[in-house]
Amino acid sequence: MNKLFIALLLLVPQDTLKVNVSLVTVGVRVSDSKGRSPLGLKQEDFSIFEDGVRQPVEFFSSEEQPITLGLLLDRSFSMSFKNKLDRAKEAAHDLVRSAHEGSEYFYFTFDDQVRLAADFTKDPNAIHSAIDRTPLGGGTSLYDAIVEGLTLCSSATLPRQALIIISDGADQHSRHNLQETMQIVRESEMQIFTIGYFSPDEDKNFSTAGPKIQMTDGRSIDNPRDVLQRVARDSGAESYFPRNDAELAKAVEDITKDLRTQYTLAYYPPAGNGESRYHQLRVTVRGRYNVRARPGYGTPNVQPAVVRRSDSRAFETRVHRKDGHTVYEDTFNDSDSGWPDRVTAAYASEGYRLNGDNVVVVNGPAFRNFAASVEMTSENGGGGLVFRQNDRGYYAFAVYSDFATVNRVEPIKTTELGQWPLTAPLHSRQKLEVRCAASECGFYQENRLLGRIKDNMFAEGRIGLHVNAKSSAVFNEFRVEEVR
Repeated sequence: MNKLFIALLLLVPQDTLKVNVSLVTVGVRVSDSKGRSPLGLKQEDFSIFEDGVRQPVEFFSSEEQPITLGLLLDRSFSMSFKNKLDRAKEAAHDLVRSAHEGSEYFYFTFDDQVRLAADFTKDPNAIHSAIDRTPLGGGTSLYDAIVEGLTLCSSATLPRQALIIISDGADQHSRHNLQETMQIVRESEMQIFTIGYFSPDEDKNFSTAGPKIQMTDGRSIDNPRDVLQRVARDSGAESYFPRNDAELAKAVEDITKDLRTQYTLAYYPPAGNGESRYHQLRVTVRGRYNVRARPGYGTPNVQPAVVRRSDSRAFETRVHRKDGHTVYEDTFNDSDSGWPDRVTAAYASEGYRLNGDNVVVVNGPAFRNFAASVEMTSENGGGGLVFRQNDRGYYAFAVYSDFATVNRVEPIKTTELGQWPLTAPLHSRQKLEVRCAASECGFYQENRLLGRIKDNMFAEGRIGLHVNAKSSAVFNEFRVEEVR
């Protein structure tokens, strides 16, 4: 299975190549009515049109060559489901080992932020090391990862390029929105194959939903299945959503065949055609064939999102051992300690600020039995601690003006487990604490017990922060200690 998966990745060619500053090259997939790929077509069988005007074909080839290979790997916590991250990492290793001699690589990972784990290199060992060090993370910032991958690809030294995306999540953390991302995809010169690595239940829900899906907390977000389809389609590629190993093998077989039989056309665009605007492309082939190619190109104008140029677990600088127990502490005075740094969640001079509607961030190692505390300065609304966050959900402890709640949050529903009145006056800055042992957790405000719950849905996971209901809060003196 992994070897087949690698065959898919290895053969991904560049959809639009730049041989020099003006030559535009388009990858073309040709098939007959039965899906078979005709071989032996010649240059004179093809016609290419820019903005409706036929252009002379200057270059024609289907030969393989060294490529610039960019990998975008989703490392969100949901990738732990059935060891998906391990399988994807193994596939990436095989890809690097199997790439054409002389190829260059770069490697992005993304969860709730994007990290350039390995910049351009022709040293395969550097990529292998980066892949090995890829840990599970938190949320998903797919849009930022796409933008960063396309932006970096524009500096590639080899004409044939590839961008591969493997993701299983819905974007909730990017600085760029879907509209901005799709504009960049359409105007870029890359063919992007996407693999939606969803669970069977997720794939069923996403398949029957429209462009938007409703979250349990009331938010409406982009349907990830629809997003991956659009990214692939608008770049002249295909998207696949395997639900099991057999379907994954079939998808690999189909895409490998697709890529091996693509034709490559290149032409010089008309002089003075205005590089700053979008140009429509259309490719036709003599005979009764189906043709797939990217629908256009332009000149993307994009400011890259914040990229963490590190694949290490940044939070480990804040972890130490005390009496044999793991202790994780952060005062948020170092913006490289691993917390997300974006519009709604950012390091600030006064601490770590969350600002928005139902913002959740997590960082650090996973804990089973622990005592977690933080000082929160709430400017409006409510917020507090997230704990035992994993691929199936998390618990959220929130304090409001006169009461506190604990919810169990799952992908399809939110369940309130407890609600209590505050036992101490609500101050602008207050200490919140959660203490968990096995299935029982206690919740404290200013060292006073508010209440307890017993629930065994989530036994272990990461600790984090959250605000909701369009709130704003600043956090300080974050501390988690393992207890036994």
